[in-house]
Amino acid sequence: MHRVDILLPTYNGADYIEAQIDSILSQTHSNIRLIIRDDQSQDQTIALIEKYADNDSRVFIIKENGPNLGLVKSIEYLLNVSEAPFIMFSDQDDVWFPDKVAMFLKKALEINQNIPMLIHSDCFVANQKLKILKRFMGSKAFNYGLKNSLFHFYVQGSSAMINSKLKEESLPFPKNLYLHDRYLHIVSEIKGIRVYIDKPSMLYRQHDKNLVGSHSIVKKVIRNLDWNQKFYLAKDRVLMLSIYGNKYPENELLGIYSSITDDEVNRLKKIILILRNGIPLRIKELILLIFKN
Repeated sequence: MHRVDILLPTYNGADYIEAQIDSILSQTHSNIRLIIRDDQSQDQTIALIEKYADNDSRVFIIKENGPNLGLVKSIEYLLNVSEAPFIMFSDQDDVWFPDKVAMFLKKALEINQNIPMLIHSDCFVANQKLKILKRFMGSKAFNYGLKNSLFHFYVQGSSAMINSKLKEESLPFPKNLYLHDRYLHIVSEIKGIRVYIDKPSMLYRQHDKNLVGSHSIVKKVIRNLDWNQKFYLAKDRVLMLSIYGNKYPENELLGIYSSITDDEVNRLKKIILILRNGIPLRIKELILLIFKN
């Protein structure tokens, strides 16, 4: 039976972490190891996770008195600890469906494991009390390939599995990494394969303490009214250029992305590059490009 490591970075997660760990330890595929690194929590998180470690040998807690690393560095740390052929990522406040690991593993075993692989699924967005609000991703994640991913985000880290080949390809993380799932997504498109399961595998709990979340309608409206924004996300450009310069300088599409998002390149040349290379943009992005550059 194939082992799957599940990486769980924690930080002040006492409010919801028991429900998440319970859902992980109740998976129908039982050959798992839950690896937890706490990032200097100030609440009862450590006491709660230690209770699980005392009662289930599959729970492994990394105990060290190092500095607060933040989410991305904690994920990188956990990836270096993992030795399993398959790795999944967990947030501290979601709830997994019982067959999530089994479903991902079945799909993974259909794929050639000699190439870097990322599998991800949809999820249900839920409120603080786990009432289902909507599906998160839908069918748009079937738009495979780097060209479709330059300006679009399809991978949610807590709904993803990677193999050891993708881990090896991705480490060490770039310095300018703001989201690990975005990075793993891009690497899989360039050097391996991404597979989407069009089925929710968990409840994605939304609450006031979410570090990354599904924005409320009000927040989306306010964000869309911000005329100072560009047609691309500035911090994503930093990441993409880091991937281009430090990992894959030969990649033609990343080079085109660099030009399209360069403020010194004129608007007409950007539009020509986008049209000539068939790079998809949403209406909002096109409007911002045309009028804001």
